[in-house]
Formats: sequence, structure tokens, C-alpha cells
Amino acid sequence: MEWLEWIKQTYPVYFFGLYVLGGRTAAILSAQWLGQNLLFFLPLIVLLDGLQIPLFYRLYEGAVRFPGLSRLNRWLTQKGEGRQQSWAWRVWSAWKGLGVFLITVMPVKGGGMWSGVLMAFSLKIPKKVSYLILIIGSLAGCFILLGLGETLAYFWKAV
Repeated sequence: MEWLEWIKQTYPVYFFGLYVLGGRTAAILSAQWLGQNLLFFLPLIVLLDGLQIPLFYRLYEGAVRFPGLSRLNRWLTQKGEGRQQSWAWRVWSAWKGLGVFLITVMPVKGGGMWSGVLMAFSLKIPKKVSYLILIIGSLAGCFILLGLGETLAYFWKAV
């Protein structure tokens, strides 16, 4: 078990690789299971998630400027103008921030910051509001993963 102790001692070096390759899920669960200081790594993970938001916004804003996508964007905007006056649209619009939050919280591939920013950008949620929703979603997702990690560790010890 010398290799496990070596990994525990050098974990901060591997943390960024785990975060990039495995996302929030791999980073939190590995830190938790290796007995690392979560008071250091949890805010770091939320900070790294927060740093992704402006990068993804720039990516999506740049993608809309491509000729084919800009025509599609104009067509979708024209189609959507009539729908925005309906009762169903107003009800759905009140809940779109919840959808962004739920996508951001999900600890699976396809959920997380990339999808949350895409959804917020697509729904035209103002950036100040979407930043707040996305950061709170990231924090809630971290706590869900901590609970999941504790549960899995409990069952692992029981077996």
C-alpha cells in the first residue's frame, strides 16, 4: 500500500488532471476517498467551475456568428416571437432558471457547467443571473457528490 500513500501525498498534482479528464465528479470523489482536505478542494472545484462560465459563453457567442448558424438563429428568433406571448411560454419562462440549475447540478457526463451555460445562453437568461444560478448549481452538485461519496464509502465498508 505504499503506492496509495504516495498518491495521497502527491494528490494536488493529480487533482487538475482528474478535474480536466473526469470533471467535478472524479475530482471530488477521489479527494474524498483519499482523505484530502475538502475545505481546500471543494472551493477550488467551485472556482474552476466558475472559471469555465465566461469561456463557454465566449465559445457560444462566437459560434452564433458563423454564417449558417446566424441564419438559423434569425429563423428561430422569428418563429419564437409569436410563441413568447402565449400563457404557456410565460409559465415556462418563469422556471427556466430551475432547468439551468438542475442541469448544472447533475454529476454525470452531459450535465455540469458546459450544458448549464449552453442552456442559459439558449434561453437568453441574463449573464448576471445565469452566473449566480450556475455557481449555486456547482456548489449544490459538489454537496450531492460528497453525500454520494459518503454513501458509497459506507456501503464499501459494510461489504
